[in-house]
Amino acid sequence: DITQSGGTSTADTLTGSASGTATLGQANAIGTLGSFSASGLSLANCGTLTVAGPVNGGSSTALTTTSGDLVIQGTVSGTQVTLNSAGAITEPVGGLISGGTLVGNAADTATLGQANAIGTLAGGTAGTGFSLVDTKPLDVTGAVVSSLGTTSIAVTGAILTVGANVSGG
Repeated sequence: DITQSGGTSTADTLTGSASGTATLGQANAIGTLGSFSASGLSLANCGTLTVAGPVNGGSSTALTTTSGDLVIQGTVSGTQVTLNSAGAITEPVGGLISGGTLVGNAADTATLGQANAIGTLAGGTAGTGFSLVDTKPLDVTGAVVSSLGTTSIAVTGAILTVGANVSGG
């Protein structure tokens, strides 16, 4: 296991692996998260975090920015993937989220427009717009809300099941 009990990790790029869990929950200052694997990964960052990946948290992958954006440029996977951003969550070409369940929250926009492979969207909020593209059959089980923008969920070539509130401002 890797456990950060205090202090700050500062790095232009962080890579690593743990046979158990990796919990880096302090006010870290990491520019890019590179290749990282664990049997449970939780990372908090105090600025914009670019995820180059691949990042695989096994049973749980949780990435949080307490200021700045979260940019998914590589593959992020886990049985449960949780993305929280004090700014925007973006996914340019090359980004991919693969997992059983996704929860995504952004103070600004959440734009996950690449060919993601998610089974369940367990909820999400975004201040100015929420969009998701998925290539697997997708069950929406938690509320998905954009208070000031549109909400868009596109499932390509598969089945979309909505069992919770989906709304836009």
